[in-house]
Amino acid sequence: LRKAVDSYSNNRKTFDNKQIQDCRETISLSVYYLADFYSDIRSKSELADFKRKNAVADESLKIRSEVDPDTNKPYTAAKAAEIARIRTQKEEEEMVEANRKFYKIKTIMESANQILNSIASRMVNLSVR
Repeated sequence: LRKAVDSYSNNRKTFDNKQIQDCRETISLSVYYLADFYSDIRSKSELADFKRKNAVADESLKIRSEVDPDTNKPYTAAKAAEIARIRTQKEEEEMVEANRKFYKIKTIMESANQILNSIASRMVNLSVR
């Protein structure tokens, strides 16, 4: 995909209609072949978020049964949630990384579609000449 986009970027003003169409097809096929990868990355992102939320909820429940040493009373729900977020740092980091990967591929896919639209417009302009 990157090679095709670079080729279009570097040569778009000199390509004839056939060269632009070939480039468009290459980009389209690349987007198609990335679809499984995109859906896998999205699923991993959603799973990481689910695991983080479950870890926070489980940890909060455990903490609620503990006694706050400052008050000698069970932790409040708010305090338990705050402590749980700290204790589930690993899950938080895994979610952040999964989201980073998802948003990267999402941006690539959206940009590729915008480039395809741009190519379609350029092809119309070339055929009018």
